[in-house]
Amino acid sequence: MKHCNFKKFLKPVFYPVMMAGLFLVFIFGCKKEDTAELARLGSLTFSEITSTSVVISGNVEYGGGVNVTSRGIVWSTSANPTVENNEGKVAQGSGTGEFVITITGLSPATKYYVRGYATNLEGTAYSDQFELTTEGKAATVITADVTEITVNSAISGGNITDDGGAAITARGIVWGTSENPSLEENEGMTDDGEGSGEFNSQLIELLPGTIYYVRAYATNSQGTAYSDQVEFTTLAGSATVTTSEVTGITANSAVSGGIVTDDGGVEITVRGIVWGTTENPTVDENDGMSTDGDGLDDFTSNLEDLLPATTYYVRAFATNITGTFYGEQFEFTTGVSIATVTAGDVTDITDNSAVAGGIVESDGGAEVSVRGFVWSTLEDPTVETNQGIMNIGSGTGQFAAAISGLEPETTYYLRAFATNAEGTAYGNQVEFTTLNYPQVSTQSILAITDVSASVRGRVIAEGGATTARGIVWSTSENPRLEDYEGMTNNGSGTGFFTADVTGLDAGTTYFARAYAENSVGVSYGDQLEFTTYDGRAADTDGNVYFYVIIGKQEWMVANLKTTKYNDGSSIAEVTDNGDWRDTPNPAYCWYENNGEKFKDVFGALYNFYAVETEKLCPEGWRVPTGADISALVIHAGGSEIAAGKLKGTGYWQDSANPGTDDYRLNSLPGGFRYPDEGDFPGQFDGLNKAGVWWTSTTYEIGAYTYSMSYLWQQIFSADVKKEGGASVRCMRGDPPPDPPMYIAPW
Repeated sequence: MKHCNFKKFLKPVFYPVMMAGLFLVFIFGCKKEDTAELARLGSLTFSEITSTSVVISGNVEYGGGVNVTSRGIVWSTSANPTVENNEGKVAQGSGTGEFVITITGLSPATKYYVRGYATNLEGTAYSDQFELTTEGKAATVITADVTEITVNSAISGGNITDDGGAAITARGIVWGTSENPSLEENEGMTDDGEGSGEFNSQLIELLPGTIYYVRAYATNSQGTAYSDQVEFTTLAGSATVTTSEVTGITANSAVSGGIVTDDGGVEITVRGIVWGTTENPTVDENDGMSTDGDGLDDFTSNLEDLLPATTYYVRAFATNITGTFYGEQFEFTTGVSIATVTAGDVTDITDNSAVAGGIVESDGGAEVSVRGFVWSTLEDPTVETNQGIMNIGSGTGQFAAAISGLEPETTYYLRAFATNAEGTAYGNQVEFTTLNYPQVSTQSILAITDVSASVRGRVIAEGGATTARGIVWSTSENPRLEDYEGMTNNGSGTGFFTADVTGLDAGTTYFARAYAENSVGVSYGDQLEFTTYDGRAADTDGNVYFYVIIGKQEWMVANLKTTKYNDGSSIAEVTDNGDWRDTPNPAYCWYENNGEKFKDVFGALYNFYAVETEKLCPEGWRVPTGADISALVIHAGGSEIAAGKLKGTGYWQDSANPGTDDYRLNSLPGGFRYPDEGDFPGQFDGLNKAGVWWTSTTYEIGAYTYSMSYLWQQIFSADVKKEGGASVRCMRGDPPPDPPMYIAPW
């Protein structure tokens, strides 16, 4: 791990490397031939096994007292291969020690016996025999020619010429209108059994006159192999249809039809007519269509919901599996009628007003001279009988207006109208009731604990005298006065109010809404969501800390701010920069020596002498190890993004990487204090820009910290001398195994 100091969270500390002396001992008077014996090999290990190769690692543990002149690997499909009797042999060097050999040229899906060997003047020694089986390879398959092609079927198949050394578990063909169809992407496929050799397949439910691509496939343990694709085109099947003349023309209807004289050799599944105000309407682009049965012969169709005084184009159609075919086009013009008008929903209803909308869909073939709304407390108001009328221009199209002068809590009936030379047309009747509800909003969630919270609300308008206001909450969304787990009553009237939400369960998500009630009913503000903390702890100064559970760890959600150890003894407060950098004793300080300003939000800064007493955290709690931080970072998605998810909100200097506090850890930028070296010994730095926290994992002259910056989403580690000043965040639970810290060095 790279070292650094607080200049960029502390510069690297380098340590001398202790060099051990070497001592050679020469032994005289011994004869090799008197002491030589066979060499000894350790067990083989294997990796990277493929269908034709494998990587083998061996180890000559003992040379037998003399030089090993040759070492390597022998293998065979028969047991106990030797250097004289084998199907393959690779030598690599001499002497004792480890060696790695890659064997190639093996047969797929074949069982081999492998032994390492080592030769000295006493002979050849072998390792224990190891058995391995090579992997298979993909099969080889050929697509048969496509024959017996019709408008919707064909015959093909395939031939598996090589199973790749592994059993063929599935075979068949796949086809589609896009090239290179596969088992995953196709428009059809067959399953034609198992094993090698030839097979036949039938392609069904094809489209006439369509280009298809077909491939044979074969699946073994190595996956699915495909042949080269074969292309073919199904036979076409065009239908012939004739359009009947248009009769019975009115302002909004007519009669036509057609006759299907030829189905193209494929069943006609649907027939009818299409019409539109533009030429050559189709079943996909039209102003209307009818479906009139199937098959051959003639049919009659009704054109309905037409616009008055409008020119239309009509065509008969017939559809088979090949596609849709059209007859010749006829043109006709509808007659004149009264206008067509529709009223939309009434919106923005208050106690004395509302907004109405309408649309003149058709002028009936004559200009609309006036349009608007009529309304009344009696049904079916007209321009002659109403309690209110509003004229809004002329012509076709949408129109809307706010109507006023209504009575509170009153039911009204409203209709849009449009007048042309043929008369006055009315739209659908819309019913609505004026309101008199209060207006209320849910402002914010404050002061969350493990069993309570404060919720702020506001009554914006009473809508009549507000008789009650407060907060309702529940573990289910959108709580109401009829269905809740808790509520408050915070008086009446307009304005802001704050409610204490109590009796909550620890570690539980709640939904809260402000409400206000008057004689009309109850209104609710938007829902806010919050989660209580999982519990609380206290230090010997009486400071209370809430905690959350993250993964398998419990973490306090605030920095430690105690001035005493958990045995009640005091920790020395050091304010002078020189005293801080020179002290070899436990100490704490407040940032810029201003506890009144910084204690409650950021807590205290401690040197590592205080941390290593193991008495800083409340009884049962501890300073996290490097492994604890690794576990936290992994749970939060890795060191590249973890800081973004663990930063608290509201105190970090603005940047492109704000915190989201996904795990409610509330990590805040409390800064740090330099140790006895660098350009700023004993000085404070980093408030609102960086947070630095001690771990209990040490190195030669200090300990590791983890840190976050307002500039990045990453978490960083640094080794810091014991005189440094950093925050402490307590946790509890058994520490995980102690791997290297899973965070990047600064």
